[in-house]
Amino acid sequence: MIEKWMAWVVRHPIGSFLLMIFFCLAFAPGLKHLKLDSSSNGLIVQKDPEKLYYDEVKKIFGDDVTETIIIKSEDIFTQLILQSIEDLTLDIEYIDGVTRVVSLSTSNNLRGTEDGYLITDVMLPYVPEDIEEIKELRAKALSNELLHGEVISPDGKVAAIQVFVESRSDDPQFEEKLTSAIEELLKRERAKLGTDVVIYQIGPPLTKVHIIKNISKDITLLTPLSMLTVGVVLLLFFRSFSSILLPVVTGATSIIVTMGFMGFCGFAINPVTVVIPSLLLVIGSTEDIHLIAEYAMGLRSQLQKREAVLRMAVKSGLAIFLTSLTTFVGFLTVAPNSLPMLSEFGITASFGIAANFILTAFLAPAVLLLLKAPKSFQKEEAEFLSGLTKFLISLAVHHRIKVISISFFIAATSLFLSSKIVVDTDYLQFFRDDSVIKKSYIDMSKNFSGGTIFFVTVDTGRENGIQDPLHLKQIAKLTDFIKERHENVISYDQFIRKTHKEMNGGNPDFYQIPDDADLISQYSLMIKPSTLERFADFDYQRANLLVRSRAGGSRGINNALPEIREFVQKICHALWIYDLPENLYWLPKHLIRLAVR
Repeated sequence: MIEKWMAWVVRHPIGSFLLMIFFCLAFAPGLKHLKLDSSSNGLIVQKDPEKLYYDEVKKIFGDDVTETIIIKSEDIFTQLILQSIEDLTLDIEYIDGVTRVVSLSTSNNLRGTEDGYLITDVMLPYVPEDIEEIKELRAKALSNELLHGEVISPDGKVAAIQVFVESRSDDPQFEEKLTSAIEELLKRERAKLGTDVVIYQIGPPLTKVHIIKNISKDITLLTPLSMLTVGVVLLLFFRSFSSILLPVVTGATSIIVTMGFMGFCGFAINPVTVVIPSLLLVIGSTEDIHLIAEYAMGLRSQLQKREAVLRMAVKSGLAIFLTSLTTFVGFLTVAPNSLPMLSEFGITASFGIAANFILTAFLAPAVLLLLKAPKSFQKEEAEFLSGLTKFLISLAVHHRIKVISISFFIAATSLFLSSKIVVDTDYLQFFRDDSVIKKSYIDMSKNFSGGTIFFVTVDTGRENGIQDPLHLKQIAKLTDFIKERHENVISYDQFIRKTHKEMNGGNPDFYQIPDDADLISQYSLMIKPSTLERFADFDYQRANLLVRSRAGGSRGINNALPEIREFVQKICHALWIYDLPENLYWLPKHLIRLAVR
């Protein structure tokens, strides 16, 4: 069958060439649907129960995607900087996709009065002009521990504006538009504040934008580089224009067809599939090399061009078919993977290999017939090539034991080194150490709270469960435990403890959970619902701890989770502990018995 197919191609080179043009044109329209995707959604099992619970938590407590604006100065409590914080807060709230902005201008004061009242107005309702007012504001803000690591640093040298945004996976340009809009506002403020004040944005949206830029750069750089490398190697060994043109034609058309296929399937170019164009060029060129070598051998045997092409097609057809088939099956085994990103890679790569075989089988004979027979193919093989071939054959035949021993040694060494591979989803590793993104994350973690956010949610299983003093005290213990090990934690119990303290004259001894459930309920009513909705659900069944950590990527979070889980097993109610956005953990409900008693 393969011989008949290849023989038909040799007899009808023009028809074969036109047929492949139509084949490419059929898939080319899919290119306009092709998107770039830098999210980690492709690394999550979409129907996993823990993923579904994660989505449920986001619906209750809001999305966990934040873009942070950092403002650094020797003292942020100046009229000019405070005015910038207020202006940025107001302007960012109107940017499309922003759901909440947390800053000094939106954070509650939570301060008790001598008359026993609780003041819950915002910390920065207006920008004070009087120096004494600014000093008073500074004292109030720095004494409010709930603001530390969230909107100000304890030393008053760094302020932050936390921008909570929607997750819009359906809009590939969302992050670009969001970060660009924020950057325009920051340029305006930099002009006002001068060079003594450092101001920048950092967070997952900006990271995604830079990853997409890197992916685009990789495609435009690596694909031509792969083509150039293959071309140079072939030119070195075959010394003809045909040897370069053939893999360029089959490789370029394979990429067009495969990328178009991805567009039609709704697959995006992500950090995994970005290698597919280079992969098709490198792996696909092996078929071209088989054919070119056989073609050259036919010409050296004094065959006419058509006879040499027919001999090449008949003798090498089965070889390239089997080579493509085994490679196709190898990539296809990745397709059933439960992770969408790997599954898409397996489907696309296997399709690309199949398409490359079809294009090579139809185009290679046609291209060689349409081109003039290279003179270099009609000469004897270069002396250094024949010498190299004889040396390798002699080595394999006369030194079999050494060759096998060295091969086993290399295999064993490779197997040992493979155990050192680290599995991680830290996207910061995509960037060089001198990149703006990496420098910004390091600077923020050094001067403020960590750049990684994860949630710890507590589900009591009943209405008003987290207002039960027994449960809330356990949650408070968990909050304190996590805070000792990570940069910052904000939780419902902290607001209750802070309110209890302020309602008792600011006495630090009262920074604790009261024993009266009715009092906890009253304190909750005193605090604005918009403040608590991120940390307690509407019926107070569940509490949410927002943790900011310097632990980066899934590996860093996974290293931090065991001690939290161990602590939870000792004291806490049914807990779901998960990180953003992969690796979710559930602790069994039977732990409720320990808490309830």
